[in-house]
Formats: sequence, C-alpha cells, structure tokens
Amino acid sequence: MVSTNYSSLNIASLLRIIAILLLVLHPNHAWFSISRLLSRTVKNAPGHLSVLGSGSSDIHQSCTITEMLCKNCKTYYDPSRNHERACRYHPKHYSGDTKRKADWSASADRFATQKMYWCCGEEDENAPGCKYDRHRSYDDE
Repeated sequence: MVSTNYSSLNIASLLRIIAILLLVLHPNHAWFSISRLLSRTVKNAPGHLSVLGSGSSDIHQSCTITEMLCKNCKTYYDPSRNHERACRYHPKHYSGDTKRKADWSASADRFATQKMYWCCGEEDENAPGCKYDRHRSYDDE
C-alpha cells in the first residue's frame, strides 16, 4: 500500500484554484471574496508582536496576520508593511519571437525563437522585475 503525504500548502493551493474556477464559471453564485481565497494566515509571524500588560509585568503574545497574494509579483505580502517599492515585477509578458532578419547570418537556425520580457527586453526569465510599485491584491481596483 502506498501512502501519500500531502502538505497543507498543496491542499490549500488546490482549494484556491478550485474556488477561482468556480468564481469564473459561476460569477453570479460567488458567495466568497477573492481576498479570502488568495490570502493565508500566518501565526507567530516574525516581526509582529502585540504587547499586552499592566504595570511592570508585560505579557508578550505573538499575533496572527493575514497575508495577501500580490497579483503582480505572485508573492504573499503583509498589507500593513506595503509601501511604494515593495513589489518588483515585469508589467509585460515573457514570450518569444523569431530572430530578426539581421541576425540570421550569425545563426544557423534562422527560425530559432528568442524569448524576452516585452517591457524591458530582458532575456532571462528569472531576472528581477523592471518596475517597482506597491503590492496589489486581486481585490484592488
């Protein structure tokens, strides 16, 4: 018997995808918000500490934050720490095109596809983004 161990992250991601598909296929029956689907709760988040106490005996207690998914850079972010240069992304898509006619003589393969970001011409798909902005959630307009 084969035992499969599914992590909670994979199951949560699958549930989000299913919920998004339901939203797209049945927009009139959307009883949930996109922000609930594309957010995650982080308990004991580093750098987030709420202080409770009276007098000299302060009690430090970790708080729980909800991180949102940025639609530009596809990373989770804390909305309370969002600022004007928090997100770095490419505003245009990464795709390919055939090489220019002038480059044909240098290449034996005339129809080779050269891929790049159409916003800045960067050829490395993993290159950091060329634009900075605030993180934007899927609920932002």
